[in-house]
Amino acid sequence: MGLLVGVIHNPKVSISTLTNYVMNGYVAHTGNKMLDTLFSKGGISSMLSSVALIILALALGGILIKFNIISVLINKMATFVTPQEG
Repeated sequence: MGLLVGVIHNPKVSISTLTNYVMNGYVAHTGNKMLDTLFSKGGISSMLSSVALIILALALGGILIKFNIISVLINKMATFVTPQEG
């Protein structure tokens, strides 16, 4: 969506410039340090560590569910929570 807005706003901008903004982020040069900090962000490359952590966590969760480890843990914890008869 942002690429489309970029092309509509400035039709002369090249695709390589837009993809560079997506990957590496945009660096603003407004003359105001606070605005430069606000508008300058890192792009996809700065988020890779977070994305990798999420993907690894989902993969681990899938493995734990596939090998039935999650249900065994939940059932074992349920014995401590539910009251025993008698």
